[in-house]
Amino acid sequence: MGLLLVVTVSIATPAFLLLAASQQQHWPLLRLFPLAQPPTGLRLAAWLLLCLSLASTILRDGISFGLVLWVMLLPVAASLVVGFLAIRAGKVRPHTNS
Repeated sequence: MGLLLVVTVSIATPAFLLLAASQQQHWPLLRLFPLAQPPTGLRLAAWLLLCLSLASTILRDGISFGLVLWVMLLPVAASLVVGFLAIRAGKVRPHTNS
């Protein structure tokens, strides 16, 4: 059943990435399409992915503990996105062993 936790974080991370890409200040860092403005459907797609990640935790542990677990896993996914954005912006260099 630990696989569903990995699935939850794997679904929530792109959701937070889409939420970041939907904001004007983050769009230049994450621009995957040659558009000046972020596409309008990014927020809707992000919220759908977050609902899907919630459904996976509820499926795993039921409504009572699933909600608690989902709220505890959201900062993990958000932290991954913050780290990715910091590296992408050049604020932080990835660690190398050389």
